[in-house]
Amino acid sequence: QVASCLAETLEEESLRRRAEQFLHWATECCIASLRLDSAPTDTAVIVQPLVVSDLCVAQEFRALVVTSRGFCLALGRCDVLLPMVQRLVRGFQKLTSLREEAHELQLKQQTAHGKTRQRLGTVTSLEMQRLKHGYLLQPRTERYAVLEATATLLQDRLVDGGVIHRLANDPRLAVKAAAFQPLLMSRAKRQKFVKVFAAGQALISDAVVRDGALGALAHWLTGVNERVECGLQIK
Repeated sequence: QVASCLAETLEEESLRRRAEQFLHWATECCIASLRLDSAPTDTAVIVQPLVVSDLCVAQEFRALVVTSRGFCLALGRCDVLLPMVQRLVRGFQKLTSLREEAHELQLKQQTAHGKTRQRLGTVTSLEMQRLKHGYLLQPRTERYAVLEATATLLQDRLVDGGVIHRLANDPRLAVKAAAFQPLLMSRAKRQKFVKVFAAGQALISDAVVRDGALGALAHWLTGVNERVECGLQIK
């Protein structure tokens, strides 16, 4: 997948350079027409505003070229090609900007993910023991909200009180959380997690500042939610 994205990026960059070179040539050089009748045809009169209007995409222009010789000749006119290439250059510039934004976001998420994993790595067995005490007595507490969202990620079964109880008694809970890969989740599971996280978001956000396993897990859940929501928006 990485190799495919890299190949697409290189191809887009090559096309961008060619479009910019053509645009520079078309604007800087004087182009003489080889046609004896230099007056524009009816088709040319229609094509030029059609190109400028942004109503047609490349596939539609290709279809019109095949069906009409006059349209094909009209698309070769400089006053038609110039706005079309200008659109292409603007599109490539937008793609470059979006790619840079995506790269910055990826670096930011990777840095945040590294910090959450580092924090999970500092959780001691004693802190894991403290995590499970008292959560069943008060279901809508910070501890319960954190464990419920964590169970949604780490368990494939239906999350209920029993599942949360077993998860709270798992001494390797912090290790499993650190090894979790949010980008490998199915879309259905991502949507379910976002819903559960949203229901307990206020409690989880408050728990981030807590010491020990509770704060580390809440911090991890917040980072996972950011990455998951970003992935859902892109798709």
